[in-house]
Amino acid sequence: TPTAESRNEYVGMTRVLAAQEKGYLQIPVELVRRHKLVSFEYQEDRGAVPLMAYVSPGGKIITAVGLSEPCNSRSFHLEGNEIVCNFCFTRWDLETLKGTQGECADHSMQILTNVINKETLMLKEADVQNWKLGILRDVYGKPRVMRG
Repeated sequence: TPTAESRNEYVGMTRVLAAQEKGYLQIPVELVRRHKLVSFEYQEDRGAVPLMAYVSPGGKIITAVGLSEPCNSRSFHLEGNEIVCNFCFTRWDLETLKGTQGECADHSMQILTNVINKETLMLKEADVQNWKLGILRDVYGKPRVMRG
């Protein structure tokens, strides 16, 4: 588990592949622990849903939709006890994914429930399928907020 001292460094995202089996997305817990922040996708008819997993300062593995909806970024890094968007540099608290500063801070990323079974991180496909964008874009690409 990362310590507070090790979290002061910049930690980039590592892309991993998730297995899809029996209604779950699955990745080895060891990959999350080793890389500290991983990204993966769920493929469905409407396209790929970006996902991420990381170890929180409290030692819990958190999974979430890996998208900053206002700026449409899918790229992040860890810095201190925050996750930071690589596009707009908005920051979110690692324990809650509530925004702490930046233009997109009013839009929390959605945490998705996971289970760990025999060192495998498992995420229900149905939970990912039920996720919907909270921001729609008009014909000019400007965001229109749909949820708070």
